[in-house]
Amino acid sequence: MHDGPIAAGDAWVGSLYEQLAASSARKDNTRLVVTFDEASADQTCCDGLASGGRIATVVVSPGMPAGTLDATEYTHYDPLRSIESWFGLSYLGHAGDPRATNIPSLSD
Repeated sequence: MHDGPIAAGDAWVGSLYEQLAASSARKDNTRLVVTFDEASADQTCCDGLASGGRIATVVVSPGMPAGTLDATEYTHYDPLRSIESWFGLSYLGHAGDPRATNIPSLSD
């Protein structure tokens, strides 16, 4: 959506969701993660380890009631750490930092 209208981005995500939902590769515990990183590149976060400022992330997962809000502030590295934890993988880069944490809807 960097150079296009919001409606086009919405349509693309909706189409992707429909394809994923209908896919034979989809499992009961599949999560869909959509991250919007459209902030100014000169804004920093994560104790200076990254730029882009605050971003919105939406997680659709089984057992998560619609409209659930997690107001915890996560870093850019927490989604990666959460996925690596879920699969029992070693942490890459800053996902292994002591301050990185798991996002419950991605790692449960």
